[in-house]
Amino acid sequence: MRDATIELQSRFDWGEDWALRSKTVARPVEFGRPCEVTRLGIDITEWKLRPIVEEQLRNAAKIIDHNTAKLATIRPYAQQVWSSLQAPVSIGPKTWLVIDPVDVALAPIRGSGLNVTSALVLHARTRAVVGDKPATPVKPLPALRTASTADTGIRVPFDLEVPYGEISRLLTEQFGKRSYAIEGGTLAVDTLRLSAGANGRLTIEAAIDYRGRGFKKYRGLVYLDGVAKFDPATSRVIIDDLEYSIDPKRRGFVRALDRVAHDAVRARLRDSARWPVADQIASWKAEIERGVTRPLAPGVSLRGRVDSIEPVMVTPAENGVIIRVVAVGSAQVDIIAFR
Repeated sequence: MRDATIELQSRFDWGEDWALRSKTVARPVEFGRPCEVTRLGIDITEWKLRPIVEEQLRNAAKIIDHNTAKLATIRPYAQQVWSSLQAPVSIGPKTWLVIDPVDVALAPIRGSGLNVTSALVLHARTRAVVGDKPATPVKPLPALRTASTADTGIRVPFDLEVPYGEISRLLTEQFGKRSYAIEGGTLAVDTLRLSAGANGRLTIEAAIDYRGRGFKKYRGLVYLDGVAKFDPATSRVIIDDLEYSIDPKRRGFVRALDRVAHDAVRARLRDSARWPVADQIASWKAEIERGVTRPLAPGVSLRGRVDSIEPVMVTPAENGVIIRVVAVGSAQVDIIAFR
């Protein structure tokens, strides 16, 4: 028995029509033993067998390349993923996670032998919308392109609105209804109320009762006007760049206090101009993860996780403070049906 080693090499790439493309070439045949015939031992390996075998291999390569696109297309799965992603998903009361896909690509194919792998790369604008379910027009599936890398990162920006009434309750709960010893006397803070100020600033109205030495005293309202910022070190919203004023009807406060006591009252109230938001922001983590972990179609699922919640901006609004937050994590589409 004679033996020979034959080899076909295929390079696989994705086509714009979402089908797998192959370019197959036949390697030169390696004959283990020469094929000799007749009693004269005539070697017919090179001049007879090699042309026949290599012609058959070239034909086989053409058949493989012709049938690859028919046998390995993922367009139906891609269409299901593309359409399902565009449907808003409820992640809380009247709160919707909206994924607006921009384009989609597949990473270069890697592998060896009979096993090959690739990765689906989706670019999308993600956001959280508060209110009624948003209407999202369905975009058609675009032509496929090839991505150089498979970045699985996601960033979901959303706005967390905290009503002024809730913030006022937190401030009063933490700093109100108590007395403080300050230089020059004592300061009792009754209530703290937050509201929108002018030119994008916030105003804290504090009801205080100051008792100083002698006849120095003041009971009434004082105001702190400043700019809201997020302090990442303490996970608190603070009101910075504070300007201090008193009830315009009670100008006697200035005469009732000496400069030291005046500054001490102001410093105490400045320390009260902050409130924590870590618990409120963290509560969104599970909801965002639920929105990016769900079935998209039979045999196709989206799996994601949120690694961190990053507040980036605080803005006063008519009814409350809006905290712009970005959820940072990763997600991937798992096509089980295609395995």
